Amino acid sequence: MEMIVPIAMAVSARYHFARVSTAQASLVMLANITQKFEERIP
Repeated sequence: MEMIVPIAMAVSARYHFARVSTAQASLVMLANITQKFEERIP
């Protein structure tokens, strides 16, 4: 049981990091898209 806990913590930390990086990437894409739309409108 004691050996499983660090593995589960590492897996959850990696999963959380992947979710955060994916959210940041989508936010950057959204910002770029809105910026292009604003540049298009005079």
